Amino acid sequence: MYGNIKDAYSIGRYWGTCWHKLPYGGYVNIAKIISEKWLKLSRKGMVGKLVVNFLVFAMSGMVHALLQKKLGYSCGNWPEFLWWIGNFCVVVLEVAVQKVVADLRIALRWKRYEVFDRTLGYVWVFLFMFWGLPKAQFPRYLCDAALQ
Repeated sequence: MYGNIKDAYSIGRYWGTCWHKLPYGGYVNIAKIISEKWLKLSRKGMVGKLVVNFLVFAMSGMVHALLQKKLGYSCGNWPEFLWWIGNFCVVVLEVAVQKVVADLRIALRWKRYEVFDRTLGYVWVFLFMFWGLPKAQFPRYLCDAALQ
């Protein structure tokens, strides 16, 4: 159900290879039906891949927000949903930055140091989660505490 934490050196890899996989297959299949059958987008095209990934994050956000509501939390559902949409945006940005860095390395003939890259990636994932998760989680707790 969970991948190896050592493979989580980017936000994309954290969600794609490390975190739980239980709902992922269903979300991807639904997203592919919407993307390929309804929107007629190519599975191999950049737009098709982006739409599938967006829909997977959006479905995950909706399910998390709905489960929060079902668990009795009266607030924080919207920040929870936005957290997942934000993660999609971060993954897209990450891929773009990785492409620019790879191209720069080739152009400037920089040597790639995998240990450095992974260490930087782990720090990035930790800092992003440390910064972002409270923005999604705290509204739910603070609101419910204020209501009691």
